[in-house]
Amino acid sequence: MTSVGNRLTAMAEQLRAMITTVAARFGDDGEITMDRQVDCDPGRPGRIVRWEYNIRVSARPGAAELLIGTVIPEMRASGWNVTNRDSPREFAVQFSHRGSYFGVHIARVGGRHVIVGGSTPCVAVR
Repeated sequence: MTSVGNRLTAMAEQLRAMITTVAARFGDDGEITMDRQVDCDPGRPGRIVRWEYNIRVSARPGAAELLIGTVIPEMRASGWNVTNRDSPREFAVQFSHRGSYFGVHIARVGGRHVIVGGSTPCVAVR
């Protein structure tokens, strides 16, 4: 494996660990919906890549309150930047740190799932 591959693998492992930890706050029935390398520039496939990882968890009552009252303060304290992406349809927060990012999405009405997912920074393949 190339040094770029090793670097991407290490970043992917860190991303998986963070997303898995946050998703577990909402429930223990997480289903991985994406765990793969993707192209950052589809016009030039295989030259710039990142890793994407997503988990879907059944929403428990109080999921939005847990996000706002616990997860956001913990992530801020850990050095993650927090951006509110709320809309009339969902509670949505994006967390970013050193080029990696992930989001938490919870439907405001009738939502059955919490989605936690994101990606590593893009890495140039030489």
